[in-house]
Amino acid sequence: MIFLSGSTFLGGDILTLPCTPTNIDNIIKVEIYNAKVDDFYVTKNTELLSVENNEIPDVWDFDTIMMAQFNNDTSAGNVNWHLNELSHIVIKVKPQDDRKWITSHVKPVSTYEDLVIVGKYLAATTGVWDVALIPVTSGTIEGTYIQTKVDVEVNRLVLIDADAIHSTFLTDGSLSMQSVMPSQAVDTIHKKFPYIIRNTRANYEDVTITATFLPNDEDCIELNKDIKGMARWNRELKAWIMNGKTKLLKSEDGDMWLGYITTPVSDQPYEDGVTELRRLSFGLTETGLPNIEKDLFDAKLLDQSVTSDWWA
Repeated sequence: MIFLSGSTFLGGDILTLPCTPTNIDNIIKVEIYNAKVDDFYVTKNTELLSVENNEIPDVWDFDTIMMAQFNNDTSAGNVNWHLNELSHIVIKVKPQDDRKWITSHVKPVSTYEDLVIVGKYLAATTGVWDVALIPVTSGTIEGTYIQTKVDVEVNRLVLIDADAIHSTFLTDGSLSMQSVMPSQAVDTIHKKFPYIIRNTRANYEDVTITATFLPNDEDCIELNKDIKGMARWNRELKAWIMNGKTKLLKSEDGDMWLGYITTPVSDQPYEDGVTELRRLSFGLTETGLPNIEKDLFDAKLLDQSVTSDWWA
């Protein structure tokens, strides 16, 4: 038998008794009683089922709401745990070709409402990423990873900190990188070649960025009509770039750097005759790694629920 919520239709296959047309809205509870049921399936995709052959899918997708197969239990979800068993829900992400998971969110669970999670999603490089939801019981015991895949495509330069995110396609893509590995060559009287003295493990990059940023779509149209407004927006953008907070830089080719703005912003016209658009140049010094949870947490680019207890 098929129930279609939101329409005046209730029907089934040739073995189902005819029913009075019924309209049901906002179903929040389903009960089955006085019946023998082999399978119970609820989906938002009304074109999926082949009622004539009594075929019910056995794979969950994004349209599936409930699927109970009554295999010695009454579970109708795509997980093997229940609310009263949970202490936390953990979300982890990683590139598909990497083994190291990055914990991006941790949430204590005591009610169904706690299973609704809204938070920052870790900025990702181009490619396929695995995203996992993990049930945690007794505060520390991880259950089965429930995974999905996300295709990430980067086609612009992106700059992020704990307060905001700005991106632009108005860049020549030629970020300039300079590796830094402090050392000193010391010449001596009787040797042809110098001694090399290196008293530090420092090994990082300085990145020079040159790009033109634009307001978001909603603001851009109005600001383009107001040159003074555009100038004000550019001044606020420069203040944000130099606000003293760690930034995550993502290039068009998908590379990433976590660092601090160490070279003040240089502001030039985008091109002759276009004064409202500005070409900004500034430098970022690498201070950490974008796949290390401690570095992301210290930069407040990781949800602050992910304390050291949850770092890999």
